[in-house]
Amino acid sequence: MYNITADGASAGSWICRPDADGLASILTIFILHDILFDIMGAEYECFDVRKGNKKVQRLHEMCGAEVESEDDLNYYYCLKAENYRGNKEQILQLIQN
Repeated sequence: MYNITADGASAGSWICRPDADGLASILTIFILHDILFDIMGAEYECFDVRKGNKKVQRLHEMCGAEVESEDDLNYYYCLKAENYRGNKEQILQLIQN
C-alpha cells in the first residue's frame, strides 16, 4: 500500500503464482481490503486497472468500486469501505456455491 493518508490509501499491483487457482486471487483482494478498512481504519481505496483486464474490473466492481476517471490505458477506481462491507458477504457466498 502507498499514498496512505488519514482516511485512505492506494493498493499497488500484485500477482499470484501461476499455479494458484482463481480463488486465491480473489481472496488476496479480500485480505487487502480487510487490512485496509478494518485494521487501518481507511474509508476508501483508490487504484487503477488496465482497460484490458476485464476479470479484475468485474471483481472490483462487484466489491463496490466505482470508476472515477480513465485514460487511454487505465480505469481509475475508488472503493469506499462501506460499499466493500456491503458486498463482501454476498461475493463470498457466490464463491462458495
